Order: sequence, then structure tokens, then C-alpha cells
Amino acid sequence: MAGVLVEDCLRLFPGLAAVALHGRGLRASGGLEEIIGGEALEMLLEALGEAVEGEARIALSMDPAGLEAELPRLTARFWATIHKPLLEAGEALLAAAASPGVLDEVARPEREAARELAGILRGTGYRRAGDLVRGLAALVDRDLWLTRWLGRLGPEGLRARLAGRGLRELLEFTDCTLRLLFAWTAAAAPLLGLIREYREDSRDALAELAGRLAGEVEDYIDTLDLLLDDEAYEDLVKMGVVKAG
Repeated sequence: MAGVLVEDCLRLFPGLAAVALHGRGLRASGGLEEIIGGEALEMLLEALGEAVEGEARIALSMDPAGLEAELPRLTARFWATIHKPLLEAGEALLAAAASPGVLDEVARPEREAARELAGILRGTGYRRAGDLVRGLAALVDRDLWLTRWLGRLGPEGLRARLAGRGLRELLEFTDCTLRLLFAWTAAAAPLLGLIREYREDSRDALAELAGRLAGEVEDYIDTLDLLLDDEAYEDLVKMGVVKAG
């Protein structure tokens, strides 16, 4: 685990960090900047820029053969750089989502920014752009998963249900998500013109890894949906798949 507290898992919005990497598109969407606040957004963009120049640049200069072994260390350093502004932005989103009937309005700007960013990635003609689009989709799905369950159960209800049914899965899910966010950020940075000098084989390895981790993130979403849904959870207990929490 890359230094993530349990409480942080429920205010972490990795999809927001991904779309923020393309800062111009994020501002153009309008809605997210209005929800988060201009100052908080600038702090997030600054932290992402520092992480790109630091950990992402290191990853893109490494021998791909040793890259995956170094991923936990690089992800931990990446998280240390971005966690404060990202969590503060997440808190702003959660505060907005707490108002009745606004969940769709909170999610819409991020989806729009992600669609624009996906189009940019595809438009580069990069042969592994599909892996990066899948990674971006999984990161945004992680955000939508959190807002959906917060809308259904509220913060205390979601926290209690996860503590009783899926705490281990939540921590593993968060660890996998942060590894995806780092691999995706490093691989996408050259395509967005944020890093000019890099090893193409390292970029390709990171993009492939992002595509693979995206599948794992989506699997965790499906698993946690089953554990959080009362009817599905009861069926799992009856079948002996899980023990009642």
C-alpha cells in the first residue's frame, strides 16, 4: 500500500487526477473548476506537474525489464507528491455530491473532460492508445463507483458496510488504482507533450501495464459492488463464498 489511509480511500478521486493532467481540457469543461474551486484546481495541477517531472520522468527513463519491480516505490513517491491536493479536491466533490439530486451534475464534467482526453489520446495514432483509454475509463469508473455508493449509503453507511464486508478488498482496490494512476500518468505524459525525452520501450511498457491494471480495477469494482449490495451479499454468504461480517 502506497501510504494510503483507510479514510483516504473514501475521498480519493483518481479519475479527477487523470483528467487534470490535461489541464486545459479540464478548465474548458467548466463544471469541475466551479465545483472544486480555482485555487484547489491550481494546487492539483501544480502537484501533478511536479510528479510528472519527478517520478514519471524517472519511470520513462528506466529499463523496462526492471520497471514493474520499481512500481511500488515510484507509486509511493507519486502519491506523496499529489495526495494532499487530490484529497482536498475530492473533499470538495464530496461536499457537492452531498446535496440532494446533484450526483449527476458532479459526475458530468469529469465524464466530459475524460471523453475529450480519450479523443486526444486516440488522435495521436499511438499503437497503445487503446490501453491508455482503457486506463482512463477505469480511473473515471472508480470515481463514479464511489459517488454512486456514497449517494446510496452516505459516508457513514458506506464506511460501516465496507468495514464489515470488504475492508481488505477496498485497500487492495485502492492500491491497484494508485498503481494504475501512476502508470497511466507516466505513459500519457509524452503523448500530451508534457515530457519530450523518454525511452519509447519504457513508455510502451507503462501503457501496457496501465491497460492490464485497468482490467484489475474494473474487477475490483464488480467485486465490491457484490459485497456492498445487500441481496448479492446475502447470496454470497448462503453459498459460503464469504463469511457474514
